[in-house]
Amino acid sequence: MSGISGPEIFIQTVSVLKMDTELLFHGKTALNPCWNGSCYLKGTQMRLFSTFSSTIAQVPPQVVPKTLELQRKMLETDIALKRTLPMAEVNSILSFCRFMDAVRQGTPSVPTVAPGKHLEFYRETIERMVEADVLPAVVLDEFELIFSKPVLTLKPAMRAMA
Repeated sequence: MSGISGPEIFIQTVSVLKMDTELLFHGKTALNPCWNGSCYLKGTQMRLFSTFSSTIAQVPPQVVPKTLELQRKMLETDIALKRTLPMAEVNSILSFCRFMDAVRQGTPSVPTVAPGKHLEFYRETIERMVEADVLPAVVLDEFELIFSKPVLTLKPAMRAMA
């Protein structure tokens, strides 16, 4: 039987994705918009999560796990090299990437807090992979147990002075 194997399809998909994103971002890749150590574009700070989520949303579900692995490695390198990054977004993205690594390896994950918008996107991404039989449905339950929104903290009310 002739044809292209799974790994070859993956390599071709990643190569095409890399070429597309390089053209789209004029040399900056969608997975690492801070390639030169700064996250600024025309004087405005780029939103790392926005770039990350649009990239993940565009790749086929079968390629998402490898794309997340590459993203995790790039962010960890950026941190190690002390590149300027929006750390709240980095922590959220890294938490999701590490959760997916743990799921693939069958190891436990650490409970994580992430912004509501990020949680929506992560949930949709997992649902997309479950629908494509990339992940088992139980991963959605694991996600709900591990990830939560930040707790709203209220300041104590000032007591009226008598």
